Amino acid sequence: MFLSVAAFGQRTEKVQKTIVYCAEGYQSIDQAKQLAVEQAKIAAIDSLFGANVAGRATNVVSIGNGKEVNEFVEISNVDVRGRWIKDLDAPKFGKIWYENNLLNITVTVKGKVREIVSSPIECKVKVMCDGTDEDNVRNDFKDGNNLYLSFTSPVDGYLVIYYVDDSLNAFRVLPYYDQNIGAYSIEANREYIFFSEEKAPEEDKPFVEEGYSLNTNKDMETNQLYVIFSPNKFTKPIDKVIEEKRPRQLSWKEFQSWFSKCLNNDEDMIGERPILLHITK
Repeated sequence: MFLSVAAFGQRTEKVQKTIVYCAEGYQSIDQAKQLAVEQAKIAAIDSLFGANVAGRATNVVSIGNGKEVNEFVEISNVDVRGRWIKDLDAPKFGKIWYENNLLNITVTVKGKVREIVSSPIECKVKVMCDGTDEDNVRNDFKDGNNLYLSFTSPVDGYLVIYYVDDSLNAFRVLPYYDQNIGAYSIEANREYIFFSEEKAPEEDKPFVEEGYSLNTNKDMETNQLYVIFSPNKFTKPIDKVIEEKRPRQLSWKEFQSWFSKCLNNDEDMIGERPILLHITK
């Protein structure tokens, strides 16, 4: 999996888009609403600047000019040629209903977007389950499996990682719990294996707890991992301890507000599309 650093053009536009999002059965209503908003933003950017699309078709319907058209693909498989800079209005949810046991959500987003032209600079990210070998690279987890992550950048920079659960709590997993730094420093062309004491640099070993255990009491849930990198120095948001022995956290609203400001001010920042992690019993 690669995260692309983008070169930005001058074109900035205001856009509004309404879609109907058909949620997967394992998604909670709150999570489905959040994913509906993300899909609507991608559809809005695509309507202005287009997208490089790969992967299977998904269950999103776009509404416009009195027509409904199945037109989009899964969020993780879309490379849109633009970036959502900020909301101009809060997302507005319309009709929400069940049909054939599927949750359907109508949502309208309005915001400012900026056109981008992709550059060849890419960061390499690998999610790993219960180990740090190539055989462990996958996004599918069983209850109790440990999460590890490999990260490599072609340039020096700074990194933070947030884990968002299906209740929309944003947990800071990097920098580590007791590291009092604004962001984790990254050296160019060096592979980092995070959440592994064995693979950690010597200076990190006192801070590392072996793996992050992913747990669920549901048949299946999907959580999100935001891997946020920039060659420019930036600082994580203020977070706090809500529950002992769990990562420091902040609300989804606080996380989104901070991240939106970062993206607006830093044209080189990447990581706005989350990596989806599927967890089953």
